[in-house]
Amino acid sequence: MNRMIRTAFIAVMVWGIGAAATAAAPSVPALTARVNDYAGKLTDSEKANLETMLANAEAQSSNQIAILIVPSLEGDSIEDYAQRVFTTWKLGQKKLDNGVLIVWAPAERKMRIHVGYGLEGKLTDAVCFNILHRELGPNLKAGNYYAGLRQTVASILLAVKGEYKASPGAQASGAPALFTNSQLALMMLFGIITFVFACMGMKFGTVAGGVSGVLLGLFGWGGLMAVVVWAVIGLVVGALMRPILDGMASGSDGSWGGDGSSSSDSGGWSGGGGDSGGGGASDSY
Repeated sequence: MNRMIRTAFIAVMVWGIGAAATAAAPSVPALTARVNDYAGKLTDSEKANLETMLANAEAQSSNQIAILIVPSLEGDSIEDYAQRVFTTWKLGQKKLDNGVLIVWAPAERKMRIHVGYGLEGKLTDAVCFNILHRELGPNLKAGNYYAGLRQTVASILLAVKGEYKASPGAQASGAPALFTNSQLALMMLFGIITFVFACMGMKFGTVAGGVSGVLLGLFGWGGLMAVVVWAVIGLVVGALMRPILDGMASGSDGSWGGDGSSSSDSGGWSGGGGDSGGGGASDSY
């Protein structure tokens, strides 16, 4: 009975921590147009001009470029958030993966160009960083929001044509995090559970506990080895749960961002089925 209670306790804790970590992340807003301003930084005419610019670019090349302005990242990294938005919106044509997402979060003063697989050869990390650092960042800092976004789009279009040159020695910043927030939370949870159980002198009866016990006997490192084992287990569980947790975050209600529906429900322009592996660059201003 005690074994069953402990197992149930661990399961509830895992689910609770995972759900809490996911709830803290901002939701993925509905894709309503090529220009999605949820922070009210652009006028209607400015959004219309950018929309026309992006529509013309897509008509000429089939490349899909979208802009997303969110009030805050709410504790999430801009790399993780941009990847979730990109894969939800499915920017770019299917199999061509020729999509680009420009994300700006004014609260954190963070910005990112997120690139689909098919455009990584032209929009390299260095090129993306240059565009952010030389054009978008200075304009945003000066309050020239529309000019900065327009110049950023123009530079992206030049880069895709091979006509934009990055500055020598440019370094891309903001590489994707090694672990997501949910994975880190699960790893910490398993480590804490192991430490608490060890302090209480309890013997593990679960399969994972048995593995910990074997390693404890082999190496004699006490609770440290058990924490390591549970951390690895937490990482594996976190990786397996990531699609579920991301799906929950995409569909959750946030303080902004519409109803969390996918691009196919937006009733207007939508992504073409493209994907991204996390290429691009981030910067702050």
